[in-house]
Amino acid sequence: LFNDDDKLFYSNSQQDQWLCFDFIEHKIIPTNYTIKSTASSDKPKSWVIEGSNDNSTWHTIDERKDDSNLKNNWTIHTYDIPNKMNTAYRYVRIRQTGLNWFNRYYLTFTSFEFYGVFI
Repeated sequence: LFNDDDKLFYSNSQQDQWLCFDFIEHKIIPTNYTIKSTASSDKPKSWVIEGSNDNSTWHTIDERKDDSNLKNNWTIHTYDIPNKMNTAYRYVRIRQTGLNWFNRYYLTFTSFEFYGVFI
């Protein structure tokens, strides 16, 4: 969904930064997701993946705390959603829940992909 080594996603340095994907006329039942880290010092550390159908009420799909899988430059890691649900969502977002590995609030990555059932 987002893949650009030259134009990385880089949020503001404020708490609870997020990036939301809107599948518009479709929905997804997510089973896995892949993130590729950047070469910057700001690497994701703690976050939640959340789903919604109204862009207002959010349900936690996956949560990671102090995850070191993306700590190195240009690292790619696929995360399995442990408690798979059969719920389809129009909106899915990643929301940072704490400081990154550089002790700042920037949410950064070069690639983000969802896997699952596309409806």
